[in-house]
Amino acid sequence: MIAEFLSKDTKGQSRMLKTLDRTQVLILDDFLSCSVNIESREALFHIVEGRFGNVSTIISSQIRFEGWRKMLGGEQLSESIVDRLHGHAIDIHLTGESYRARKDDLLIPASQPEEAETNAG
Repeated sequence: MIAEFLSKDTKGQSRMLKTLDRTQVLILDDFLSCSVNIESREALFHIVEGRFGNVSTIISSQIRFEGWRKMLGGEQLSESIVDRLHGHAIDIHLTGESYRARKDDLLIPASQPEEAETNAG
């Protein structure tokens, strides 16, 4: 979404911001899973600024909230982003085994299909 926003001219960015400001629920999945440059921070600020206090934003992240400031660069702009994202937030911390790790357990190891065919016949 940020890359799409940055690829637009000023008019296109303005239209996209208006759309995002009106979107009732915006989901930021795997938030901060990659590094964030200054242009991305500025775009993210504009997005969260327009949504703050008006509509819902759901964020999933492998990074604990305490690490967001550092991942965003620790500058004043980053502080503003975090304040707006976390200002009226409800934190839900999930514990337990990773779904992705569990999903890998569902895969049949390479040696088992032959055994299954042998036992089926």
